[in-house]
Amino acid sequence: RKKFSKLQQATTMICKHFAKGNCRYGPSCRFSHDLSAQNTVCEYFKKGNCRFGTRCRNSH
Repeated sequence: RKKFSKLQQATTMICKHFAKGNCRYGPSCRFSHDLSAQNTVCEYFKKGNCRFGTRCRNSH
């Protein structure tokens, strides 16, 4: 299995605050602000190692 850094894992997740319209980090946020990514399949799930499970912002 390929190991991913926490930053790589975080940038694939949608920022829950941005989705609600109130992310205080703006462009420097470590989470994704691309709401179209919500419908994408989780790359980690495809590889069998998504540690977020049901909390993952991407599709499983």
